[in-house]
Amino acid sequence: MMQTMASDSLNDNSELDYFHFLKNYEFGHRLPANLPFNLPLSKLIADSTMPDSNQTTPATIGASDEHSLIQRKSGTWKATCQYFMGGDANPIEVEGRETGTMLGELWCNSHFEADMMGSPIAGNGSLGYDPVKKKYIFTWNDSTAPFLYLFEGDFDQETNVLELFGENFDPVRQCIATYRSRIEFKNDNEHVVDLSIDVPEGLPIKVLRYEFIRAEQ
Repeated sequence: MMQTMASDSLNDNSELDYFHFLKNYEFGHRLPANLPFNLPLSKLIADSTMPDSNQTTPATIGASDEHSLIQRKSGTWKATCQYFMGGDANPIEVEGRETGTMLGELWCNSHFEADMMGSPIAGNGSLGYDPVKKKYIFTWNDSTAPFLYLFEGDFDQETNVLELFGENFDPVRQCIATYRSRIEFKNDNEHVVDLSIDVPEGLPIKVLRYEFIRAEQ
């Protein structure tokens, strides 16, 4: 029954209407309350008051000034990687490579690869900006753990540092912990990533440090 109602609510122009709606809709706008489930999308758009194109609102679906930072992560990068083992042990140093690809103007999706003493490591990251939360958001998953790591945070224009935080699972201590990721943009061709984990017993534990240099095309 639900499938039938959904089908009845569509018309030949529904797909076109939907993309028109996304293009013009702004987060600050609210649709009429108590809309019937099977209201045609074209009717929904007509009944909702679109924002005046001459007015500005805090958050829009399109790219904002904050998204220009995300574009700085796009491209191909050589990485010098340090993995900290704790205590006085010297960090393990390996070489890596990352490719960042823009998804439109809103997301930078990255793929990272390195070789840890004969064991390949691969990971995927996605960096964006949430105009409702007014926070940068980042996700990470890799071949070493069955977890999706979630972060959000702010960019300091004076220091060129993006600070990201997230409550994620720590596989070493087998508990939820606060992860801190710090990305310092040296210039358009260099940036440094530091990752640490907060521990109740003392200072944050260093996990890794990646130094990225843009690869020659």
